Amino acid sequence: MKLLKPQLLEKDIQRQVIEWLNYHNFYAFRFNSGMISTGEGKTKRMVKLGEVGMPDVLAVKQGQFYGFEIKRPGKEPTFLQNLAHEKLRNYGAKVYTIHSVEELMAILGT
Repeated sequence: MKLLKPQLLEKDIQRQVIEWLNYHNFYAFRFNSGMISTGEGKTKRMVKLGEVGMPDVLAVKQGQFYGFEIKRPGKEPTFLQNLAHEKLRNYGAKVYTIHSVEELMAILGT
């Protein structure tokens, strides 16, 4: 019987990426998008968290803005994510899709 190595969940990769970036003097944080419901009854309402498609992790270092879309190995960004990423690139941001801290390190040249 072949034992399969469990894959990290996307949230685990995000946590590792944020920790690595913060350790290497980036200001990095998780960016939530979509909507959530708050309140009950007549006070119930939907609150927009952020623009759909924004990268999972945003970071800044020495005036450069970065966006990192975190995906599990074998997964790629959606159409709406690609549109948002291209929009950020048009404003000078560096936006990448990564699947591990090792990919992050390779992109940043460390």
